[in-house]
Amino acid sequence: MKKFFKEHDLTKALLIMICLIVLLTWIIPVEQFGTDGVLTNNGTFGRLGLVHIVYAFIFAIQNYSIQLGFLAAVGAFYGIVTHIDTYKALVNRIAKFFKGKEIVLSLIVSILFAILGTILNSHIAIVGIIPFVYAILRKTGFDKLSSLSTTVASTMLGVIGSTVGGEEIVNYVKYVRYAGAEITTTQDLLIRVLILGLAIAIFNFFNIMYIKKHIGGKNNKKAELETEEAPFVVDEAKKNKKVWPAAIMMGLVFIFLILGFTPWNINGAEDTVFGITAFEKLHEAVIGLKIGDLEIFHALMGAPTQNVTYSLAYEFGNWYTFDYAVVMLLIATVSAVLARIKFNDFIDYIIDGLKKISKPAMIMVISYMIFVFLYWSPILTTVIGTIAKLSQTTLNPFVLTLEAFVGAFFNSDLGYLAYSTSSHLAAISGSQSTIMTIMVSIFGLVKFITPASELLVFGLSYAKVPYKTWLGYIWKFFVAMLICLLIVFTILAYV
Repeated sequence: MKKFFKEHDLTKALLIMICLIVLLTWIIPVEQFGTDGVLTNNGTFGRLGLVHIVYAFIFAIQNYSIQLGFLAAVGAFYGIVTHIDTYKALVNRIAKFFKGKEIVLSLIVSILFAILGTILNSHIAIVGIIPFVYAILRKTGFDKLSSLSTTVASTMLGVIGSTVGGEEIVNYVKYVRYAGAEITTTQDLLIRVLILGLAIAIFNFFNIMYIKKHIGGKNNKKAELETEEAPFVVDEAKKNKKVWPAAIMMGLVFIFLILGFTPWNINGAEDTVFGITAFEKLHEAVIGLKIGDLEIFHALMGAPTQNVTYSLAYEFGNWYTFDYAVVMLLIATVSAVLARIKFNDFIDYIIDGLKKISKPAMIMVISYMIFVFLYWSPILTTVIGTIAKLSQTTLNPFVLTLEAFVGAFFNSDLGYLAYSTSSHLAAISGSQSTIMTIMVSIFGLVKFITPASELLVFGLSYAKVPYKTWLGYIWKFFVAMLICLLIVFTILAYV
């Protein structure tokens, strides 16, 4: 077994999980929650077969196409900019500045990504800056594992302590409301902010302990981690280049990430967040500008056409990843022109970037297949419903934690999980805000270990870190955080 998992252990873990779910669809019947929140046995099975496995891969690509398109844009962007000397100089200049200040750098990056993870309404969009920050960490002397944890894992901290803008809490609230629960994303906000702070503190305690021991590649227990570098980690610049052009370039990438994906006014659950309407008014003014009868900016930004009946021009705060992809590609193209990159080289760099991002992207597709199977054959509802019988419709934080744990381990979409169990969650007698906190926090925590966590498997594949090695690194944080969450949940439920 040890030899079996020596290579490609992440892919093998995903395939085992897929096969397990297919097998379980032959054993576990499909049941649903009635409007009263009670599990109803309709005696049917949603058995999946061999053709389902192949079709699920195609279906996953089709339904994940927007995310895949964005990842392709990220690959193209970094395929271009990593061949620009000013970008190389910027990465190395920042790394040189933080030499000897590695702990400070790790804290800055970790807190930044945790805040992005808890506020922005798209976690995939954060991938747009991960290769840049990851490269800085590597050049500073961080090993692959600490570079991965400080970026990707820190983003997932924002899910544990979801506040107002994260995908998970927004979708949870939206679907549980359909079942009659009175809940908003801002309810008990302070409690979730405190959970976020606790998660950041515990995570960075273990992360810093690891960094102190392994900084600069010293005492690395897994020397094989360093044999193959992650994509887009640059060498030294050929010449002593000024860094300000690249600083402006990456500054724009970061600014548009914040502007585009922060819920300035309302989020997807239609809850008022910051109440800032300026971007909506600006958007209306810009797309309304005309040259004659032509709304020139609306047409350039994505106005409806004969066969596309909806506008693709979204205001800041409601961007999709394809909006961000266009901005990143425009920035990369302008930078390439200013750097006098030849057109043939420009095309070659794009192709090279697409090749480098293709494997992590396909790993995400395989992970997404797990959700597809459970969407086609929702046996998870049966499992969660069986667990729920331990407490019936009374709020028991330990039973609900187990429900959330099982649901999160096999399901990458908390919105769908909330949708399929919404009548059960709404029927629980107790504080709906506490129920929401338990579901979202545990969902975020389980993302650190499950192969169904798309962002995690992308990061592991990108950084070329074995899944087994990751589990050996993260288990201490996972256990410590789980214990702390259970204490918090007990206080919320019974005090």
